[in-house]
Amino acid sequence: MSTAKELVVDEGKIRKAIQSGLPLTITTFTLPREIEVYIEQILTTFLKQVTQEKLKDYIVYCVNELTGNAKKANTKRVFFIERGLDLNSPEDYKLGMANFKETTLSNIAHYLKLQKDKGLYIKLIIQIKSNIINIEVRNNVAVTKTELIRIHDKLARSRQFNSLEDAMAQVLDESEGAGLGLVILVLMLKKMGLDEDCFDILSTEKETVAKIMIPLDQARVENLSFLSSAIVDNVNSLPQFPENILMIQKLINDPDSQMADIARQISMDPALTADLLKIVNSAYYMLAKKVDSISEAVKMVGIRGIKNLLYSYGTQKILGDDTKEKKVLWEHCYKVAFYA
Repeated sequence: MSTAKELVVDEGKIRKAIQSGLPLTITTFTLPREIEVYIEQILTTFLKQVTQEKLKDYIVYCVNELTGNAKKANTKRVFFIERGLDLNSPEDYKLGMANFKETTLSNIAHYLKLQKDKGLYIKLIIQIKSNIINIEVRNNVAVTKTELIRIHDKLARSRQFNSLEDAMAQVLDESEGAGLGLVILVLMLKKMGLDEDCFDILSTEKETVAKIMIPLDQARVENLSFLSSAIVDNVNSLPQFPENILMIQKLINDPDSQMADIARQISMDPALTADLLKIVNSAYYMLAKKVDSISEAVKMVGIRGIKNLLYSYGTQKILGDDTKEKKVLWEHCYKVAFYA
């Protein structure tokens, strides 16, 4: 099975940049998953070179939050332009944001293409100088007055929180979904022994710039292992997926396996086969004719689609019939996914 070419981290280049105090820059127009993985690898290597591996999870979260917000801001611009709405008009802003999330998520490829066509970028800059790690996330759109008020309101609120539990207990503005993320970012900085002054968001006529400054002589990491320990203590065992699904997963992860092998294994499970054909023949694919071949369906859905189907199907198998408890669990899962 062919896979996309992976981006390779140049450790020598990172080492040279650290030694000379030069910035490392990563620019993307759509922030695909492979770039997110590449950014995490760059951060991991960078922190290892400056012997600050303990900060990795915190910094990766902060960078993911800021790059994700920059990508969303760019999406918002092309969305409003396409609809002839003015971001700086309170009436237009309210009208546009009413269905912004639902519309863009259902057709994200279209809006990412518009962003790329207009040259709207997300730029990550990492630099260490005078024993201070400076991280900047830039995108070439100016933040509006309304957006800036929302951002600084979230940052002001974050000062009163000492933990994520405190933040979640408060009523946060969920109209755009980024508020809680910024609060968690500030809490992450606090966990590193830093305060909110180490983070700021600035706007010029051409760019929005989010900055994080990490003085290494002040950075420390609180022990959060109690959380993972509590989870392990409370989860004695996890049920396994049915054997057929485990076999399909094994084939997917085997670089020497063929699509025909995967299709053959899927065909051994009538319910899974029916779900796959239902997906391929749905309105999402808009096919000219109905697909009845398992092999053809597997090729159309692709490896990622098959993986998603297996997780969904396997989970339903584990949870059993459509009981009241199951519905409550799914509702809880949807809420967790939304806030995550």
